[in-house]
Amino acid sequence: MRAIHIATVALLLATIALWGGFVRLNPFDAPTLTPESVAVSLIMMALAAAGLGAVARNRPGLLALTAGVSFLPVGLYVLGVPSVFRAIGIANLLCLLAGLLMWRIRRQTI
Repeated sequence: MRAIHIATVALLLATIALWGGFVRLNPFDAPTLTPESVAVSLIMMALAAAGLGAVARNRPGLLALTAGVSFLPVGLYVLGVPSVFRAIGIANLLCLLAGLLMWRIRRQTI
């Protein structure tokens, strides 16, 4: 279970970094930043930070919830982006799976 925690933390930190890069290098926007792209990126970074808190507190249900909200619909959308930002959708999906796996392991050991 420790390996899952470490991998999930790495995925969440990568997600935060990628959203920060998305704001600066958004392939869909004009060269200037729009308030909408900044708002979506900040919300998604906040969800990833909440996921980090869930991992730190060993709350797999909360991790699955934050990852699920991150994945649907925004993570699913960026999964189709033909660039490095596709990794955001992959990371969101992997965090969702990690949360569900940790929740299942925890239920079996109780």
